[in-house]
Amino acid sequence: MNTSIPITELNYDERLFLLTYRHVLQNDYQFQDSNRDAENISIDHVQAQKIGYTLSRLKLLNTYCFTWNRRGPFSGKFQELLSGLDSKADLVARYYQENQETLKSLAELLPACLLAPLDRVGQVFSDYIRQNDNPADDLELLGSLLYIGTTVLPGRDFDQVNRELQIRKSSFGNEQQNLEAWNCLASVGLITA
Repeated sequence: MNTSIPITELNYDERLFLLTYRHVLQNDYQFQDSNRDAENISIDHVQAQKIGYTLSRLKLLNTYCFTWNRRGPFSGKFQELLSGLDSKADLVARYYQENQETLKSLAELLPACLLAPLDRVGQVFSDYIRQNDNPADDLELLGSLLYIGTTVLPGRDFDQVNRELQIRKSSFGNEQQNLEAWNCLASVGLITA
């Protein structure tokens, strides 16, 4: 007798997140699996949280409240979405398989006026991340600067935001790298330079 609960289809937020994750990182979201080590699960979720936060700043995911966490912006409710996806591994894999053309699939979810900014952010973030060695750190830096620059110190210049970033996260002490991330955010209109 099969007592498992049937897997339901993915909801809008889940589909939008999965496609955006792929668009930005050029790979598929790696769901939590008890056979994976905790560090890799944490890294995947850090990256996912920053993508979720960016989607919320673009007004594409409006139901998630993000607050400051030691790894930058974090939402408990968005973590529930990730945990839900982690429990739907087969469905997620099938969704990715059926949606190989990421932009085409995003276009089916979003009107053109929302797809264009998301595509631009995805391209710029992807280019920025590929220049460096650590996508999780890159997304953590982008997300942290975006959070501080729009929520903690809105409208402030790079120097003020960077000082606050370094108080909160001493590991991001490279001013030149922080400025490059700031300029990345500014180039897509997420912050005012």
